Amino acid sequence: GIYAEAQKMLRTLYPDVRTFVGTVEGYPSLDDVVEALKREARSKKVILKPLMVVAGDHAHNDMAGPGKDSWKNVLEAAGFQVEPVLHGLGENDEIAEIVVEHVKDAAKDAGLVVR
Repeated sequence: GIYAEAQKMLRTLYPDVRTFVGTVEGYPSLDDVVEALKREARSKKVILKPLMVVAGDHAHNDMAGPGKDSWKNVLEAAGFQVEPVLHGLGENDEIAEIVVEHVKDAAKDAGLVVR
């Protein structure tokens, strides 16, 4: 699936950073990520980052919220030290440039002029 491919690509691009990708709803789930971390992690420190354009409700509540089922609290209960970083991909200048270029290309293909 796309998330396994994203994880594989991130691990290829950044071999010194052990990367695990999971989804709030779907596969791989939080349980899958916890099991993989227990098997493969070289450290007990986890940096939790949303792979979303905007760090909205899912990031602030499901991922890093105070509820016992949040990713942060589940990972801490599993023995990991968790640092949530609540910034969406849209806040990254390099990602924003890529999106703008794709929009320009799509507009050009549709015969539109974007300034």
